[in-house]
Amino acid sequence: MTGLVMGLWISRILGISIVTTILGAAPGGITGMSLVGTEYGVGTAVAALHAFRLITVLILLPLIVKSLNLIGVIKS
Repeated sequence: MTGLVMGLWISRILGISIVTTILGAAPGGITGMSLVGTEYGVGTAVAALHAFRLITVLILLPLIVKSLNLIGVIKS
């Protein structure tokens, strides 16, 4: 449900095709969603959205956890 809501929201804000944003925000791998996107002619854009999402999570999540650890919310 979150993927659907995010896809609709991103489509409205950025003016990108709704099919592209829903497939890009869908939980699943780059390969699987890109193959589905290829059927609709948006495979490359879907792969780019998934890559951006993956890179963002891999960079931001450790920083957020470290920040929470520094302020004492998370104790190791």
